[in-house]
Amino acid sequence: MTKTTLKFYAGTKTIGGTIFEVVYGNERFICDFGRGPLSPLYDDRILMPEDIGHLKKVKMLPDIKDFYEPSDIRTVVGISHMHLDHMELLGYIPAHIPVWVSHESKELYASLTKIGDGQLGVDADRLTAVDYHRGYTVGEHITITYFPVTHDVIGASAILIETPDTRIMYSGDIRLRPEDKETHTWLKETHDIDYLIIETTSFSFDVRDKEVSERYQVGDHNHYMLNIYQRNIKRIREWIEFTRDHHYTFVVDQRIAVLIDDLIETDTAHCYYYKVPQTDEQVNMPEINLEEAVEMDKVIIQHDFTNFRQLLELDLSPFKYLHQNGMPLGEYDSGFVVMMAWLELLEMEYVPLHDSGHATTEQLEQVVETIQPRVLIPQHGFRPELLDYHTRILPEIGKEYIL
Repeated sequence: MTKTTLKFYAGTKTIGGTIFEVVYGNERFICDFGRGPLSPLYDDRILMPEDIGHLKKVKMLPDIKDFYEPSDIRTVVGISHMHLDHMELLGYIPAHIPVWVSHESKELYASLTKIGDGQLGVDADRLTAVDYHRGYTVGEHITITYFPVTHDVIGASAILIETPDTRIMYSGDIRLRPEDKETHTWLKETHDIDYLIIETTSFSFDVRDKEVSERYQVGDHNHYMLNIYQRNIKRIREWIEFTRDHHYTFVVDQRIAVLIDDLIETDTAHCYYYKVPQTDEQVNMPEINLEEAVEMDKVIIQHDFTNFRQLLELDLSPFKYLHQNGMPLGEYDSGFVVMMAWLELLEMEYVPLHDSGHATTEQLEQVVETIQPRVLIPQHGFRPELLDYHTRILPEIGKEYIL
């Protein structure tokens, strides 16, 4: 008798890198295809292998049977949202396998390819956009439905996976503030779930540290350097509006300016851009050089971690460095030490402005209590076991679960 099976290939006890498959007969749905922390066999000082077999051997790619070569198994890959830890390995998905994303995710990805932030060899046409609240079939037996949720990237989705014998809801990454209407609506619409696969990011950290960092109020100082995550389009909009309302000049790099042109409709008369090496796209915004920008009386300059060298010859001692979820993400990221060394060299005061895109521990418990799945499967966090429930599976990499 045919049964639904579930197997995780990555992401069970890390923040990000979630990859799992649901199989029924000769149909398979693979959910997310990102990269978590680097393999212990590889870092940026070792040349990355190009051969698929070698990449699997050093654990840079998931070792999924009958995936990288032609197979009778009908396979679809679904991406929940456009964060690297959920989609960075897109370029390794064979061309014959469809990749499903939400419409907003595809639109965002198209803009990212313009600024050198797409995945090598993967343009937006490679992605198939699916409508929310509409069922799509992998073959005859597996049906997939996307639902909008709130995260810190546009197009974020939860995904319902239905087979003849079970209903699985994958939360993706979610936020649950009072204003997060998408997630609240998803909760109301989600019922009769056998298995809830849910992220547990917020269980990974000391929440008190976050609360302290959020107390800093921007606006009592005239000169700020700002590090934000360029895929967070809503936050870019918020900074445009904040700087306009508080009479700051807002200076962004060329990549952010492209995203503003493509994805944000608002008054940018107080905004300028400066050139960066990652793109030569034309933008509809006046240009300024950094030497001029740092001399302005009241200015917030967005700047990316990868371009610190641009700042070497500038006097930045009047500036405070606002770090709001830009790369590197936190102390657990190896790049964090590098960033702090640069700030010491440039004599800028570090100000953490953590603004999580994830539900709190209490909110995650609320999600589980509201949905009431038959079985809970917590993952995507350093300590998923802290999200308790009367019946749960703490998934192990490579183990096949018969549902």
